[in-house]
Amino acid sequence: MSELTPEAREDIQGIILSGYGHLRYALYLFVQIKNPKQAQAWLNTIIPEITTGKLWPKRPDGTTEKPESTLNIAFTHKGLQALNLPQHTLETFSRELIEGIATSKRSRILGDTAESAPDKWDVGGSNNEEIHMLLVLYGLDPESLAQRRNQLLQDQEDNLVVVAEEPGFRGTSNKEHFGFNDSISQPIIEGTRNNQNPNQDVVRTGEFILGYPNQYDFLPATPSVPVDQDSDNILPSFPGTELSEFKDFGRHGTYLVYRKLAQDVAGFWQYIAQQGHDGEGCPHAPTMSLLAAKLVGRWPSGTPLVLAPDQDNPEIQDKNQFKYLPEDKEGYRCPIGAHIRRSNPRDSFLDATPENSFKLSNRHRIIRRGALYGEPLFPIDDIENGQLPVDIEDDGKPRGLHFFSINANIRRQFEFLQETWCNNPRFNRLYGNKDPIIGDNDGSGHMTIQRSLIRKRINNLPRFVTVKGGGYFFMPSITAMQFMVNFA
Repeated sequence: MSELTPEAREDIQGIILSGYGHLRYALYLFVQIKNPKQAQAWLNTIIPEITTGKLWPKRPDGTTEKPESTLNIAFTHKGLQALNLPQHTLETFSRELIEGIATSKRSRILGDTAESAPDKWDVGGSNNEEIHMLLVLYGLDPESLAQRRNQLLQDQEDNLVVVAEEPGFRGTSNKEHFGFNDSISQPIIEGTRNNQNPNQDVVRTGEFILGYPNQYDFLPATPSVPVDQDSDNILPSFPGTELSEFKDFGRHGTYLVYRKLAQDVAGFWQYIAQQGHDGEGCPHAPTMSLLAAKLVGRWPSGTPLVLAPDQDNPEIQDKNQFKYLPEDKEGYRCPIGAHIRRSNPRDSFLDATPENSFKLSNRHRIIRRGALYGEPLFPIDDIENGQLPVDIEDDGKPRGLHFFSINANIRRQFEFLQETWCNNPRFNRLYGNKDPIIGDNDGSGHMTIQRSLIRKRINNLPRFVTVKGGGYFFMPSITAMQFMVNFA
């Protein structure tokens, strides 16, 4: 496939194609629409400010001129209803978006139970204000983000209500609160210019952007609008003649999943200290470091165990180009149940050839975006130097991750990954093993660490990540937004 055209890029919201890595601070505004007509008028003025996938210009010296702030917008199904979209269109969105993330059905699928149940959430859920719209802001510092927020919502008190406001940040080392480099294994969208050297991480455009073929070589299901309700002829037509009576509302849009994930940092490292002790029962830093890496599948630097099985090696530059089967079929380096081997199995499915395993893995990939919240409990950048939090204690303060998943099919991508790979105790011929990091563990399960001759099992695995908020959103194209603000 050829690269996305400049016209397509200008129609696609920018966060789909870029994580805005140069912008370290984030602000997520969860908004409720009170006055639909005035909200449409407001959106009409905001559309030119939305950051698109347009390539950033180059300066005369060859460096890239990057924006100092970005804005992207997504809507819940309730929000699309509040904006009075055609009833036909409302019925053609995915079942997951229509139902919402906080239903009992979705909670069973995702493992959102006990302390992770939606009635205990801070954002979304059954006991909080209904969310219609999400504004995603990134900036250079919290002060400029606050100014941008106030500028965007100026004089909108009677029309828009911010029901939740969540700040976030990204550290310079890209570590999450447990102390491990995050967001290393991201799929490459086919048709973007950063896939000049094709490899197994290149995934079809239609897995993330509606209107393009997906891994099955089909066009993903997309919401539509009857032709007679697009009187200004704003939306594109469907290809071919089968759907000539409808316009394509979804083209260049996508579905967005939000999860507020609280991390029990003290609980994680206390558990590692209990399991990773020396012969006399005292915490042993080298043993702890290896055990924590076995649970994650990577060392704190992000170096995968497959490439550095015995100790961290930050000098390895390419931390994402590796396979499991050539060096580690049995899981002696990276356990079969480790977090990264579950969330992206690559070539390691035991019941498939390496080629078919990659094919299966790429049918369930997601693009991850997000930011941390809360102050780190310990100096997470020191962990690569062997300074582990051996005697760590919880300070009672909230901290965790604002997690976003970009996918064209919530059920087949995000939900499948969480239910079938992360929460499944029998993943890839295992038994009683859930994802040790993000699985819905309850203290009764275990983690198997494959070893030559005698495998090791660590028992009574607790839940380290608790869900504190969530939402399913549709992120429309700029063209679809223009239809939304003009639809009467």
